[in-house]
Amino acid sequence: MSDYPRTDRRSQPRTYLQHSISYRRVDQKEPGEAIQTHTLNFSDGGLAFESAEFMELDETLALEIQADPHKPPVQAVAKVAWREKHDGGFRVGVEFLWIGCPSLSMATSMMPLVPWPVL
Repeated sequence: MSDYPRTDRRSQPRTYLQHSISYRRVDQKEPGEAIQTHTLNFSDGGLAFESAEFMELDETLALEIQADPHKPPVQAVAKVAWREKHDGGFRVGVEFLWIGCPSLSMATSMMPLVPWPVL
């Protein structure tokens, strides 16, 4: 099953880097514990990751992205834009709704790796 467009309509180029992330599903009555995984790729507008869980399209997730293990994680809120079955789990693509960096220096230092708009 895939809810991913076979014709690539992405407007932003992808950066293929793996970073540790955790996510919480915030559309549920009780969000539960954070799930640990890793990214598959990044762009200005979102990222993709692997998940053992099925997620609804447009479901809202709270993310923590550990781009540098020596600095605090970047926090973001995103919605599920696509999903596809893969190796007994799912690949999930999310679109950023909000991104926060703990400091301007951290945001600036991340720019060469991931050109996110800093809000």
